[in-house]
Amino acid sequence: MGRSPHMATVTIVIGLLLTSVANQAQSGQVSRNNATIERSAVCDGSVMTAKHSFNVILHSQISSIIDRIRSRITDSGGRFEGDAKCGCFHGKSVIGMIKGEYRTISDTEVEITIEDKPFMLPYGIIESRIKEYLS
Repeated sequence: MGRSPHMATVTIVIGLLLTSVANQAQSGQVSRNNATIERSAVCDGSVMTAKHSFNVILHSQISSIIDRIRSRITDSGGRFEGDAKCGCFHGKSVIGMIKGEYRTISDTEVEITIEDKPFMLPYGIIESRIKEYLS
């Protein structure tokens, strides 16, 4: 039995969207022309509309792992700006960029806010991967 016309249309639309995101990332159209990321709203105290925030309990102090995090993000083509207190990041995923901010709550707890992500990538997966990496 063949697929319904509705399912075929949905499949084509999803395929086109994923192809567009992949082509954009591969061709370098992902914004890289800014040498630095604007200072995060978390750091300057401005009000921001949070898309998805969560806390991570660390097994060591943030100051001891910040360079490892920076290196991992930038080595994979992303951007990272910040210190042990707060900052922002743009990390690559297979289907697009993930943009977020972080701020230290205590020496071993960090709040992370995901501001932008590929629509096909659920917040829950991003959160679990970040928690897995940091804790």
